[in-house]
Amino acid sequence: MDVTEITFGDTKIYVSALMDLFNREPIGFQVGFHSNTAMMEATIHQAMEARQITDLSQVIIHTDQGNVYPSYRYQQLSRELGFIPSMSRKANCHNNAMIECFFSHLKVEFPFLFPMLSVEQLMKDLPKYASFYAKKRSQKRLGYLSPSSFLAAYCKGA
Repeated sequence: MDVTEITFGDTKIYVSALMDLFNREPIGFQVGFHSNTAMMEATIHQAMEARQITDLSQVIIHTDQGNVYPSYRYQQLSRELGFIPSMSRKANCHNNAMIECFFSHLKVEFPFLFPMLSVEQLMKDLPKYASFYAKKRSQKRLGYLSPSSFLAAYCKGA
């Protein structure tokens, strides 16, 4: 889980994403003008809804040392939902490489797929990119399947 910043003109937009590392699918994705605990919490709840689960018992949520993750509210949320918080060491981006890679793809591919005409349009289209990434964008590491297709194939074979 991580947050990135996208600048459009003078406006900063924050994107929070939580990725399922099994199939590299962004299952929680929030966009806003502030990176705060409310955005982090909404991202986690959206991920729970996407996976149709009511608690996160024994789930590990790995983050960097961003401003919201050491917060009291994040630690409280981990106890409420049962997830195990995991945090990278300072100045070590390697542990969070998959979400950083997703954000890199977002920043490179998004402008080619969605015209960036206004802040309002950008806010509406960013979640569409996450959906595209999950449902249509093939990945070599997943046998050239999209994350959703990879998970469906796995579940069908299990």
